[in-house]
Amino acid sequence: MEGTLLRTEAHRVELDGTIKGELELECDRCGKPYRERLELPLLLHLSDRPLPIGEDLDTVEFLDGTIDIERLLESEITAYRSEYHYCPKCRAEDREIDLEY
Repeated sequence: MEGTLLRTEAHRVELDGTIKGELELECDRCGKPYRERLELPLLLHLSDRPLPIGEDLDTVEFLDGTIDIERLLESEITAYRSEYHYCPKCRAEDREIDLEY
Protein backbone atom coordinates (compact mmCIF):
# COMPACT_ATOMS: atom_id res chain seq x y z
CA MET A 1 0.00 0.00 0.00
CA GLU A 2 1.12 3.53 -0.64
CA GLY A 3 -0.67 6.70 0.32
CA THR A 4 -0.99 9.53 2.80
CA LEU A 5 -2.72 10.26 6.07
CA LEU A 6 -3.96 13.83 6.38
CA ARG A 7 -5.63 15.40 9.41
CA THR A 8 -8.75 17.09 8.04
CA GLU A 9 -10.30 18.17 11.35
CA ALA A 10 -9.35 18.06 15.04
CA HIS A 11 -10.53 14.44 15.40
CA ARG A 12 -10.62 13.26 11.79
CA VAL A 13 -8.02 11.88 9.43
CA GLU A 14 -8.25 11.02 5.74
CA LEU A 15 -6.40 7.99 4.34
CA ASP A 16 -5.88 8.43 0.59
CA GLY A 17 -3.90 5.73 -1.14
CA THR A 18 -3.68 2.70 -3.37
CA ILE A 19 -3.50 -0.99 -2.51
CA LYS A 20 -1.06 -2.63 -4.93
CA GLY A 21 0.07 -6.21 -5.31
CA GLU A 22 -1.13 -9.64 -6.35
CA LEU A 23 -4.00 -11.59 -4.90
CA GLU A 24 -5.01 -15.21 -5.41
CA LEU A 25 -8.70 -15.45 -6.27
CA GLU A 26 -11.08 -18.18 -7.37
CA CYS A 27 -12.96 -17.71 -10.63
CA ASP A 28 -16.70 -17.43 -9.98
CA ARG A 29 -17.47 -19.05 -13.32
CA CYS A 30 -15.11 -22.05 -13.63
CA GLY A 31 -13.96 -22.34 -9.99
CA LYS A 32 -10.25 -22.41 -10.83
CA PRO A 33 -7.76 -20.38 -8.78
CA TYR A 34 -5.85 -17.59 -10.52
CA ARG A 35 -3.69 -14.61 -9.56
CA GLU A 36 -4.75 -11.04 -10.22
CA ARG A 37 -2.68 -7.88 -10.01
CA LEU A 38 -4.35 -5.25 -7.85
CA GLU A 39 -4.28 -1.51 -7.99
CA LEU A 40 -7.23 -0.48 -5.85
CA PRO A 41 -7.80 3.17 -4.96
CA LEU A 42 -8.52 3.68 -1.28
CA LEU A 43 -10.12 6.71 0.36
CA LEU A 44 -11.15 6.33 3.99
CA HIS A 45 -12.24 8.86 6.58
CA LEU A 46 -11.16 8.05 10.14
CA SER A 47 -12.23 9.49 13.49
CA ASP A 48 -10.89 9.07 17.03
CA ARG A 49 -14.27 9.96 18.53
CA PRO A 50 -17.52 7.98 18.49
CA LEU A 51 -19.91 9.31 15.89
CA PRO A 52 -23.64 9.70 16.53
CA ILE A 53 -25.64 6.85 14.99
CA GLY A 54 -26.33 7.50 11.32
CA GLU A 55 -24.16 10.65 11.13
CA ASP A 56 -21.48 9.38 8.76
CA LEU A 57 -21.55 5.78 7.58
CA ASP A 58 -18.35 6.25 5.56
CA THR A 59 -16.15 7.02 8.57
CA VAL A 60 -14.10 4.36 10.40
CA GLU A 61 -13.67 4.93 14.13
CA PHE A 62 -10.32 4.29 15.88
CA LEU A 63 -11.16 4.97 19.49
CA ASP A 64 -7.94 3.80 21.16
CA GLY A 65 -5.87 6.54 19.49
CA THR A 66 -4.09 4.15 17.12
CA ILE A 67 -4.92 3.72 13.44
CA ASP A 68 -4.53 0.02 12.64
CA ILE A 69 -3.56 0.24 8.96
CA GLU A 70 -3.13 -3.54 8.70
CA ARG A 71 -6.71 -4.16 9.88
CA LEU A 72 -8.06 -1.53 7.47
CA LEU A 73 -6.19 -3.12 4.55
CA GLU A 74 -7.37 -6.61 5.49
CA SER A 75 -10.94 -5.33 5.61
CA GLU A 76 -10.65 -3.70 2.16
CA ILE A 77 -9.10 -6.84 0.64
CA THR A 78 -11.83 -9.01 2.19
CA ALA A 79 -14.46 -6.72 0.66
CA TYR A 80 -12.71 -6.97 -2.73
CA ARG A 81 -12.59 -10.78 -2.48
CA SER A 82 -16.37 -10.87 -1.84
CA GLU A 83 -17.07 -9.41 -5.29
CA TYR A 84 -17.47 -11.53 -8.44
CA HIS A 85 -14.18 -12.35 -10.18
CA TYR A 86 -13.52 -14.12 -13.48
CA CYS A 87 -10.22 -15.62 -14.57
CA PRO A 88 -8.65 -14.36 -17.83
CA LYS A 89 -9.94 -17.40 -19.77
CA CYS A 90 -13.55 -16.89 -18.67
CA ARG A 91 -13.34 -13.13 -19.27
CA ALA A 92 -12.06 -13.82 -22.80
CA GLU A 93 -15.01 -16.11 -23.53
CA ASP A 94 -17.38 -13.19 -22.87
CA ARG A 95 -20.47 -15.38 -22.73
CA GLU A 96 -23.71 -14.74 -20.97
CA ILE A 97 -24.17 -16.25 -17.52
CA ASP A 98 -27.36 -18.22 -16.96
CA LEU A 99 -29.28 -16.86 -14.00
CA GLU A 100 -31.79 -18.95 -12.08
CA TYR A 101 -34.73 -17.31 -10.39
